[in-house]
Amino acid sequence: MPPQHGTTSPHANHHEDGRGRKHKRTSLGLFLDAVKDRVRSVSRAERDTPPHSLTRENSLERAETSLTRIGRNKERSTLERVSEVLGLDLEEEKEFGDGWKEFRKGVYTYPISFAIPANSPPTLNCEFGSVIWRLKAYAHRPGTFTSKLSATQDVIVVACPGEDDTEDTESIIVERQWDTQMQYMIAISGRSFPIGGVIPFSITFAPWTKMKVFRLSVVIEERIDYYTDFKRLVRTDPINRIVLLSLKDSNKDHALLPLESDNVEAFKASALHGAVSSDEDFSDIISNLMGPGPWSIRKDIELPKSCNEIHFTNKNKKSNVTISHTLKVIFRVQRGDDQEMDLPTGKRKMFDIVVQTPIHILSPAKSYAPPDLWPTQSYVFRKSASSKRLWKVFAATL
Repeated sequence: MPPQHGTTSPHANHHEDGRGRKHKRTSLGLFLDAVKDRVRSVSRAERDTPPHSLTRENSLERAETSLTRIGRNKERSTLERVSEVLGLDLEEEKEFGDGWKEFRKGVYTYPISFAIPANSPPTLNCEFGSVIWRLKAYAHRPGTFTSKLSATQDVIVVACPGEDDTEDTESIIVERQWDTQMQYMIAISGRSFPIGGVIPFSITFAPWTKMKVFRLSVVIEERIDYYTDFKRLVRTDPINRIVLLSLKDSNKDHALLPLESDNVEAFKASALHGAVSSDEDFSDIISNLMGPGPWSIRKDIELPKSCNEIHFTNKNKKSNVTISHTLKVIFRVQRGDDQEMDLPTGKRKMFDIVVQTPIHILSPAKSYAPPDLWPTQSYVFRKSASSKRLWKVFAATL
């Protein structure tokens, strides 16, 4: 067969060469080609636009439009310029997504409140452990590389007592007898007491013999335990003893009860004078504390007013620090017979009787006052920022 002559299209070679480079093109190259095509189409559209007859008014409008466009071009970012070339619409006053809002220069106040879970541990500061609550606020701003604005403020969380904790209906009453010498009764109104409050306390001795009381003390013992996250005890602080009441004569050989004299001046000089109110009749008190008994002492014992002296009770399971309190009533007595004698001195022996009961110490009374008595306190979060920002809805978390 005779050889056939055919024409070769120049586009064929170009297609074959492009096929080899097709897989070598990067995404940047494709992006630049798209930009070039867009520029060519825009310029071609401007060339094909027929000329318009210009009037004086049209020329002024076009001049103002061009000046405005020049001013905007100076403020436009690179993203806006590329978006204009690609034909993307970015409206200047449009909100940037759901929940975004433009905040111009000024002060904005938003009341935010939320409930803290009832089983959360309160704020607590001890020597080797603490529970701290911090209120963190975040302001989200648009933009990939734009950082969020944040602020932090320490807050105090107080465990408010329930109605059962503040009622005085549940009292502590201990009634016992000591050998064949006497019977005594201790009464404490309530089981929970706030820091800075008072403990209504009374004790009555009913002697059966000529026994004597030499000392009376009321003490609170505070125990602090530290636990790991696996609830393993790792440390226990030394017991902190807070003496609330201590009655004893300056001469250790003189008995506190019964009184030996009915002289009022002698009573004022005795240790029992501090256990009675100045409004009471001293004659009745002296007659009550003399003779064979019974002898009764009633006093409102004040608790320390500072949280540095005593902590509130904390037995929250989510806390790694637990604090417990025990109220102890200690009185030293002497038998009224010679059955128990101290042979080296030839005197009657003395015995310390201890009565203890757990109590619950609450935060200061002002911490859980009714809402209408709460002190007004606000937290202001300050962060430097420009006069015009785009912030998301203000969020606060603990």
